Amino acid sequence: INVKSGSTSNIAINKIFTSNLPKPYSNCEKVENSNLIYVKRLFELNTSYNHVNCIDLCYQQFIIDSCGCYDLDVMRLDDTTLPCLNRSQFKCYRDNLMKFVEMNKNFECSKLCPFSCDSVDLELTTSYSG
Repeated sequence: INVKSGSTSNIAINKIFTSNLPKPYSNCEKVENSNLIYVKRLFELNTSYNHVNCIDLCYQQFIIDSCGCYDLDVMRLDDTTLPCLNRSQFKCYRDNLMKFVEMNKNFECSKLCPFSCDSVDLELTTSYSG
């Protein structure tokens, strides 16, 4: 958030709750009691569930399985795996990122990552005077 000096700034954050009916009325599921591995892991990490975070964990598992290290740009899956830091690990990560896309792994991950029926979004509004 950028604030101008010498002026009055107002910052408002609105919390927007959305709740949809589950299948068959929409393409979402109640995820709170899910047994799907990545859904459970997000709750264990005390991270709010959303489809994108779940896909990220699935991708991270693919990189760990392929390279033995994790991608620093994505949420960490566990506390035991080390990040991809040296050249060979970085090359492995980069090559497997391309494989993830080429093999359409995103689609496979989507099967393990349902859309949640409940979501919370934050809306930021700023105004200035003076």
